[in-house]
Amino acid sequence: MKKPRYWLCFWDGHQSRIEPTNATTREEAIREGLEFSLDHLTAVFSQEAGFSHAEMVELSAVLPPLGLPLWTPPDQ
Repeated sequence: MKKPRYWLCFWDGHQSRIEPTNATTREEAIREGLEFSLDHLTAVFSQEAGFSHAEMVELSAVLPPLGLPLWTPPDQ
């Protein structure tokens, strides 16, 4: 199996789990994660970010919900 491009983090109400995906874009990875488990996708991480599985699980608990912008650029 090829090295996954993205990691999907899911929460089942008791613990987090990480699943690999070979989606080619972050948007595809999110869509795949939502199709797999609509209510439980908490985060999507790029392989390039270099986080360990433990770090991804820890970060998924404190990241804002998917789709929420972290910041909005000022009006030009």
